[in-house]
Amino acid sequence: MTKQSDLFDRAEECERQGQLASDMSTQTSFNMLRDLWIALANHSANMAANRLAEEIVMLEKIQAALEASRISTAPISAPVMLSSREVFPKAQRRRDE
Repeated sequence: MTKQSDLFDRAEECERQGQLASDMSTQTSFNMLRDLWIALANHSANMAANRLAEEIVMLEKIQAALEASRISTAPISAPVMLSSREVFPKAQRRRDE
C-alpha cells in the first residue's frame, strides 16, 4: 500500500516541475496536479485500497502526459483542461432533488 508520504513526495515533484516550466500554462498545470496529489494524500487514510490505487493510476497518467508535453518539441496550441469527471471517472455525483 502507498504511504501518505509517497503521495506528498509526488506533490513536491510537481512543485519542482512547475517551477522549471517555461510557460505559464505548464506551470499552472503542474500546480493543479500538485494540489490533486496533496488532496489525495490527505484523504488516502480513509480510502479503500483499490480506490486509492485507481486514483494514483489516474494522477500518474496525467503527470506522465504533462512531462511528455514538456519534452515534446511540438508547440501546444492551447492548454488542456480536464473536468473532474475525467480525473475521477468513477466519482458519484449527487443529484439535486
